Amino acid sequence: MFISWFLSYVLILLIPILISSYIHFQSVKIVKNQINSTNKILLKQVQQTIDNEMESMLKVALEISLSPNIRSAMYSSSEINLNDSYLFSQINQQLKAYSVSNSFLDYFYIYFKNKARIISYDTFCTPEDFYKNTYSKKNTTYEEWINSLNDNKIQYIPIEAVQVSSKEDGGNSYVNKTISYIQPLPTGSRISPYATLVMLVNEAKFYNSLIATKPVDVGDIFIIDEKNNIISTTNKTIKLPKEIDYNSFNSSDISYVNWNNSKMAISNVTSEKLKWKYVYIIPEEIFLNKVRYINQITFIAMIFCLLLGTFVSYFFSRKNYNPINRLINKISNTFEINFEAGNEEFNFIEKTLDIAFKERKLIDEKLKQQNYMLKYNFLVKLLKGKIDNSKTINESLTSFDINFNSNYFSVMLFYIEDFEEYFSEDKENISTNEKMITVEFILSKVIEEVTADKNKVFVFEIDGTIACLINFTNTNFEVNINELNRIARDTQRFIQNKMHIYFSVSFSGIHENIEGISISYREAVQAMEYKIIKEDSSIINYSTIENSEYKYDYSMEIELQLINYIKTGNYDMSEQVLRE
Repeated sequence: MFISWFLSYVLILLIPILISSYIHFQSVKIVKNQINSTNKILLKQVQQTIDNEMESMLKVALEISLSPNIRSAMYSSSEINLNDSYLFSQINQQLKAYSVSNSFLDYFYIYFKNKARIISYDTFCTPEDFYKNTYSKKNTTYEEWINSLNDNKIQYIPIEAVQVSSKEDGGNSYVNKTISYIQPLPTGSRISPYATLVMLVNEAKFYNSLIATKPVDVGDIFIIDEKNNIISTTNKTIKLPKEIDYNSFNSSDISYVNWNNSKMAISNVTSEKLKWKYVYIIPEEIFLNKVRYINQITFIAMIFCLLLGTFVSYFFSRKNYNPINRLINKISNTFEINFEAGNEEFNFIEKTLDIAFKERKLIDEKLKQQNYMLKYNFLVKLLKGKIDNSKTINESLTSFDINFNSNYFSVMLFYIEDFEEYFSEDKENISTNEKMITVEFILSKVIEEVTADKNKVFVFEIDGTIACLINFTNTNFEVNINELNRIARDTQRFIQNKMHIYFSVSFSGIHENIEGISISYREAVQAMEYKIIKEDSSIINYSTIENSEYKYDYSMEIELQLINYIKTGNYDMSEQVLRE
């Protein structure tokens, strides 16, 4: 216990240390949240700017897809005729107007599959010629490029080198890094498209927007699509680390990855228009500088508290332990129980008290069981007339707390014939003895309810039957006889109808004084024997057979033996008793 108390005091000392640690972690969390919020604000500015430009570009794409001239060209025959020439000249003029109205677009063109022609505001040629003039300097083959035009899915192709004509420089050609937006026409078609619209956005416009937002020399910003392709970035010399995945982080929280042997913090927002994410990667150590000073102060305070607190804890632990130690020694000497080193003192005291309480409870239970058995044996002897001394009877009645209301008694016997239906669900789980105890309990409770506290009843088992000693409150014989009939009838009807326990009932006449109890029992036994032999009514009153011509000369003990042999199925012994 001394060690426990000492450690408890040390744990109390740890509370301010834990509080300081909590403050420390909350400070780090607050700083991280502030940095994350700031980064998200920066990313949100970039996202809104680029999303607005891309939305404007998508509106142009929608207008182009709905143009009657373009739709006519999509669905016309594959041969180019004079009407097609006029139609394509109209489309050319229309594309020039779109080119002037949208400065975000660097270049765009339409590929008509049925005509095998590509048209833009400055060219009209075959796909082969257009590829040679525009895409010859990129690493994509002609077959890969034409397959992307024949695909029926909207695509974003990340940064690629394309040779385009400048809208601001008199149409002179130059090589530029662009981001391609490919939309099949008509929109929403699930088959191979009739035409394909390709829009090229100068990657520098994305780059300038990112550079304008990013703090100087702090972290890098990436724009990635759902396939983890880099749309644009502020650092063109590095590739996106494999730890960063489009679906690997939640836009509402800051994420962390190990990159180039450094732990990086990642803030991100999701585009509201496109399946893009704007990612800001920054070294974690940048915003931990303010926390380091707090760490140093906290560490020094912890060391000081531990050293001083350890001394104080030892002093008070020893002071409080001495009285407990004296108490343990006294208990050990009194109960002659050795206290082993290493045991917990309070557990030792508790176990010692538990042992004392359990012994007391066990003694009380044994006394209660013995008292019940003695009371049961007393009542059995009383019914069988084996107690003659009135003084002994009175002392036993007082000892067992048995108080009679009057000097009028009767005995009722219940011969159980069948109770299996009541125990049908638990047939394998309950023994015959347990079933009889249950039936006895049921009978006692039902009889108590039937008598409605008018008379005192004592229910117990005797010689294989259930006996009920009834002590009447009323002194009128006729009323009591009627009460016996009512008790037998109501008890039998209720138990048989509700619980399906079947039995026969016999009851004696009414006799005065305690000496009449044994007479009542003999009469009830004779009435039951008469019922068993004659197979008469299930409720037998001794008075109905008192003058009967049916007589037999068996003693009470032989009669009870015969009944028990018959009940247990011992037919050989039953026959032997009858022959004797």
